[in-house]
Amino acid sequence: MSNNNDDAFSDKPTRPISARRSEDAEDTPRRRTVKKSSSNLPLILMIAVPVVAVVILFTCVLTGVGAYFLFSPKPNDPVVVVAKDDAPQDKGIQKKKDPEANPKEPKPNNNAEFWRVALGAMKNNRFEQPPPSVAATNYLHLDSSAGDFIGQGKTYAYLNPQWTVAKDFRGVRVMVDGWMFNVSAAGKDPLVVGEYIGAKRFPFNGNSPGLSFSGKGRGANQLAGTFRVWEIEFEGNNVTRLAVDFVQRSEIAGPPLYGVLRHNSKFQ
Repeated sequence: MSNNNDDAFSDKPTRPISARRSEDAEDTPRRRTVKKSSSNLPLILMIAVPVVAVVILFTCVLTGVGAYFLFSPKPNDPVVVVAKDDAPQDKGIQKKKDPEANPKEPKPNNNAEFWRVALGAMKNNRFEQPPPSVAATNYLHLDSSAGDFIGQGKTYAYLNPQWTVAKDFRGVRVMVDGWMFNVSAAGKDPLVVGEYIGAKRFPFNGNSPGLSFSGKGRGANQLAGTFRVWEIEFEGNNVTRLAVDFVQRSEIAGPPLYGVLRHNSKFQ
């Protein structure tokens, strides 16, 4: 009787035991699922963080390599130099040096440099083959030793001169600024590429090579000399290419006159 009264006055509703067991069974898997998901989060972070770092590093490397090839100077990029004209220039204005400007004109500095090399070789009693030139060269350089009657001990330089270069009956004749230059082979032989020693005054050279450089009212009765023809080409009576180095001594034993001549030549 007392048990029934306790149940009647209790505030908590009574549930069957089977219902409570089923609820406990439903709660158990949910609690396990929550524990499993919470335990996998550190593992996911451990995998994701290095992957993201590798992707960022790889992107930075690709960006750096691309920037290097995009902005680094190329071997064939034109050189940028500050203008050095006589006229005033605005500061900061730069001009690009055009290597193709005036492609048919020789470079004076390069020719002047080789003049010294050629003259040095001739002063040591030898001829040195000139290097090839990227553009046709046209010049005459004379170096007269002290006491030389023809050149009066002076130096003469003609770059791209207005001259006459023609085929002579036994060789080649060049006329420029009051000077006359003649070279020929021995006898009736044609003038070809090669070294000629024991030259005598042209046109009285006979069976010896002929050489004569005179002008400005000065000439030699006799002379001795040597010369080297590096290049010679003809089209009919026209001389299309000529390269000659020569040494001339007036009156046979006089101080030497050195000369370097290039006409539309492929040599410096």
